[in-house]
Amino acid sequence: MTVKDWITAGALGMLLVPGCFAKDKKDVEPVMWGTLDQNAGCVIFQEHRKIRGMYWGVAVTTSESYELDVVETENYSLDQKNFKEDQEGMNDLQRIAARDRIKFVKIPGKVTPELLDEARAMCKGESPQP
Repeated sequence: MTVKDWITAGALGMLLVPGCFAKDKKDVEPVMWGTLDQNAGCVIFQEHRKIRGMYWGVAVTTSESYELDVVETENYSLDQKNFKEDQEGMNDLQRIAARDRIKFVKIPGKVTPELLDEARAMCKGESPQP
């Protein structure tokens, strides 16, 4: 291969790689769970990833977890404002939903005004506008 071939291959690779890592729109849409019909209230969460690292001389270990932070509530208040998104945390939220008839809406990643409006519409039982 000549230098020109290497440059062409590299440029083509740089054009194709970002498309492989692009997030699909489905990955950032709000998600509902809990009591979906005839609910008494609604809680909107923001999902975020927490990474913890430890340095052990020559090695580094990391652990990754997801957490849900309360962004907004409607006709309901939660004392706890942060939940781990593990089996125990999700079971606790499901018990709250069943006991108090609460709908939960999760916004993955960064909360934008558009996603917050979409989550509010889901709380009210309206279908989101495209």
